[in-house]
Order: sequence, then C-alpha cells, then structure tokens
Amino acid sequence: ETITATLTEGTTGKITWESSAPDIVKVENGKITALGESGTATITAKVEGTEYQATCTVKIIQKITTITAGNIEMNIEDTQKLILIINPTATTEIYTLTLEDEPAATVGADGNVKGIAEGTAVITIRGKSSGVSTTCTIKVTPKVTKITKITASDLTLEPGKTGKLSVTIEPTNQTEGVTYT
Repeated sequence: ETITATLTEGTTGKITWESSAPDIVKVENGKITALGESGTATITAKVEGTEYQATCTVKIIQKITTITAGNIEMNIEDTQKLILIINPTATTEIYTLTLEDEPAATVGADGNVKGIAEGTAVITIRGKSSGVSTTCTIKVTPKVTKITKITASDLTLEPGKTGKLSVTIEPTNQTEGVTYT
C-alpha cells in the first residue's frame, strides 16, 4: 500500500518516513510493505527541519483462505448465531455478511440471524480483502404454538342424526394439528 503526506500551505521541507516496527512493516517514500504475517506498526511522516509530523497505524491482517457456514432452520421471531468456520483460525481479515431475500430474515454484523417471515433467505459471507466467499441458507418456518387446553361441549344425538361438536382450543392461534377419534 502507498500512503501520502502533504505539506500545509506555506510549509516547506522534505518529508521523511519511519516505521515503529521495521521488522513487521517497512516504509520507503510512503510505500508500505508488510514483512511479517501479523502485527501492528506506527508509520510516521516528518518534515525535516520542523516539528511537523503525522502518524498512522498499520495492522497486518491474515487473509481468509476458506469460509464454511452452516445452514440454519429457525422459526419466525427466533434468533440464532451464524456458525462460521474461517481459515486460518487466527485470521484478522474483516468479512461482510450480505443477505438476499430479506423478508424472511435479518442478519446483524455480529452474525445473529433473526427469523422475520416464512420463507428462505441466503446469506453471503465474503472476506473484504481476499474476496473468498461462501453462502448459507436460512429457512424460516412459522412458530408452532402448543395447545395448552381443549374443551368440548357434550353432544346428544338421536340415531341417524348428525351434529357439530363445539370445541375450544387455547391458545386460539395454535398451529399444532388436532385430530378427532
């Protein structure tokens, strides 16, 4: 990478560059080269003959080589953490999460997925620097509400006649199957 330093109007002099950790990051005329596999260094640009200087921090990141993500099946309104396996495990590269088909789910930067509506969503996980990516599928189904109480009225029938049994199910929005025997 190359960084630049500019002199403010009215300032003259030659800009020199220094690295606080030349074994990790070297700098020559603003061109920064990573020498180690990880670490942080402060780069300083100074104007010779003055007290003017500016610094920036350079952090070497390990780029992602592979990403694996597990598919998720969840109910509406539930939240689950996206399970990622990133190699190398000591990776410091930042990755992004992009969600397609948003009506079914949402995903936060922290990897928490929330079911919003019945359907399927696809999340793409991509390393910002490496471009390595994978996808996972989120299947969202309606939340099953368990029956807590069933009441029925008695029904008296004459031979050969039909009638309707009055049944009350609680909660009334249940989605669990009911059978009659």
